[in-house]
Amino acid sequence: MSAQRRRRILALVIGLGVIGGTVAVTQASNAATLFGKKSAACAEDGQAAGNGDRRKRRFKGNLAPEAVNPAIDDVAGQAAPGAADAEAPAVDPEAAAAAGDPAAGEAAAAEGAEGNGEAAAAEGAEGNGEAAAAEEQAAPENLAEAPPVQANRRQGNNNNNNCEQPAAAPPAAAPANLQDSDTLGDSCENLNGNGSQLEQHNGLQEGPRCVATEFGEVAAEDKNPTLLIRSASVGQNGRSTFQVSLRDFTDGKMFINVSTRNLKRDRFLAAAAGGYYREPAALNAEEVTRGHIHTACQYLDDTRNAPQSAPKPIFFKATEDNQGGLGTSNVSVQVVPDATQGIKRGLLRCESWGGDGSHRIPMMQRANQAPAFDVVRIRVV
Repeated sequence: MSAQRRRRILALVIGLGVIGGTVAVTQASNAATLFGKKSAACAEDGQAAGNGDRRKRRFKGNLAPEAVNPAIDDVAGQAAPGAADAEAPAVDPEAAAAAGDPAAGEAAAAEGAEGNGEAAAAEGAEGNGEAAAAEEQAAPENLAEAPPVQANRRQGNNNNNNCEQPAAAPPAAAPANLQDSDTLGDSCENLNGNGSQLEQHNGLQEGPRCVATEFGEVAAEDKNPTLLIRSASVGQNGRSTFQVSLRDFTDGKMFINVSTRNLKRDRFLAAAAGGYYREPAALNAEEVTRGHIHTACQYLDDTRNAPQSAPKPIFFKATEDNQGGLGTSNVSVQVVPDATQGIKRGLLRCESWGGDGSHRIPMMQRANQAPAFDVVRIRVV
């Protein structure tokens, strides 16, 4: 075989190789351009729904920043959407020139994909250009394994160009109103279905009894009563303290200084005379609760368990001074201990709480409002 013939055969083989490579690159470029247009349509829908996702999916191939549909990303063997607009490895210019390819130098989106033709896809951060966190996800091996997507609203798109739209959150179900059958009753007569078996309360401090008095009036939330212990002090105008000597405590020199809000301290039915739980709660002309405050102190011999309820406190006093009303009002309560209960050194728990005319803690409009109650601990040394 002559040298001239060998050169012709060699040139033919090289030419065929260049043409084959150029055709493959051109097909990949066309596929990338097609899916890039579809991806742009999906990105527009996603941005209108809420600025899109700021995620980046990473497969085994190359990465290209573009917001794409995850369902399209996962299709095996497909070129990455948007790769035509992204920067990708360039084709050999000599090979492209030999084939006369006008797309020489365009991105080859599918170039570098491994094994089963997995695509390289990436979603870039939108708006402010922040980098999105990359997350790995394996591509399905065939179209049948691709996750289902919602139908695209754009006309003319087929199943391979569906844009996944975020599902709208279902509306929160409104709580059902309680029915009479859901309660234990609303009076002593129908309590527990057949009425209370206890004797009816008569206004004295006795129990167990069934209190038939209605709750009465409750103020609006911005006018519900609140209470704060501002300080404990030795002397009415003394410095705030959490410690008092046994002598000062015995001599009644300790004071609990209280602030009330939205409580008119002008109503007090004597419990000893039958006024306990005797009347419904009532509001005054300012639409705040009428009542008074209680202040009490007990020794805490055990600080790990709740105290017993039956023992009498070392101190108790009700304050009905005709003060207060809408807004805040301050009052100082002198603590004079009951010597019959045994005065001693130890830890005191002193509390103050609001009461309506019949000594109940005033009602609040909402269940999550704190009642008019406060507490402080003081050590007698």
